[in-house]
Amino acid sequence: MSIPSIVLGVKNLRLWFRLKRLTKGKVKYKNSGICGNLGDLIRTPVGFVCDNSKDWEYYSGKPSYPVPASKTNSKNAFEAYRSHYNMWDFTTEYGQLRRDLCFHLIKKLEESSFLCKLASKLLC
Repeated sequence: MSIPSIVLGVKNLRLWFRLKRLTKGKVKYKNSGICGNLGDLIRTPVGFVCDNSKDWEYYSGKPSYPVPASKTNSKNAFEAYRSHYNMWDFTTEYGQLRRDLCFHLIKKLEESSFLCKLASKLLC
């Protein structure tokens, strides 16, 4: 295993842990989305989320706003994002969708990273 692949593995593991925390409601910025809460870990969180959310079953079709508006909300994904002060409120449909996307991103990391897969088996 080369040094660059080890570094990438450690970065992915840090992302995995942060996403796990987000799914538990441990959110640093309640009025920011997933990217805003990953920004201190990776240089381009938007790229990571966009690239890995396109095959999520609830994907909005909007790369910058992958979480769709809830069924009870007639707004589009962008307007839904802008109108939620606490988008991490898991008692709402919108908050549950956001958490589901985090679980999807965790699964993608586990599929592509040995360290994330190992952490999942050891810690979950």
